[in-house]
Amino acid sequence: MGLALFFFMKFAGVAVVADVSAGGVAIVLIAWGIFTFYAMIASLKLPKAVTWVFITLTILFFLLAIGEFVPIVHTIAGYEGVLCALIAWYASAGTLINTVHGKTVLPLGVRK
Repeated sequence: MGLALFFFMKFAGVAVVADVSAGGVAIVLIAWGIFTFYAMIASLKLPKAVTWVFITLTILFFLLAIGEFVPIVHTIAGYEGVLCALIAWYASAGTLINTVHGKTVLPLGVRK
């Protein structure tokens, strides 16, 4: 949310912080990519849908970092981000609906 707020404020012309170079943004995105990668490793004990959220999110952060220097990769990252969001919505809907109903309504790929 903080990164999104930063970009929205910049787009709106609100200058509350100094401009950050592409390299600086890329470093932050790589740091989040590393965190998300080891969260993905931990998610291997959770339903497969949750693991796919972390897989696509990890890819997204690294694509966004590369996209700071290669504009076409930034566009590809946008599409990959939509895929990640769709998977995350399905996983969250499945978790909520399955819990409320006490049975599997939306399969999440439960691990054995």
